Amino acid sequence: MLRKRPLAQLEENLEAMIIMAQQRGIQVLLLGVPSPGIFLSGNKVYETVADNTGVELIPDLIADVLSQPALKSDTIHPNEAGYTEIAETIASELQKLGAI
Repeated sequence: MLRKRPLAQLEENLEAMIIMAQQRGIQVLLLGVPSPGIFLSGNKVYETVADNTGVELIPDLIADVLSQPALKSDTIHPNEAGYTEIAETIASELQKLGAI
């Protein structure tokens, strides 16, 4: 999205990467990335990719972190606390899935 390529290409590329990982026996957890703009929200393309590939999705984790000023180092990057929140959420989800 940051390179302003069509969403269809993003979907195709993500699905190809996930399939490659799955073929190697790698479990995938997909994070939704917010669309650029004033209001942060996950893009529906990630839900489509998750549905098409059967992977688990955390749709709004990054958007939720970036919507909290105390968790950002600038307008588009989390700070240490933000990255900690992301890492802890991912670890928790991976534990639920039995991946760790």
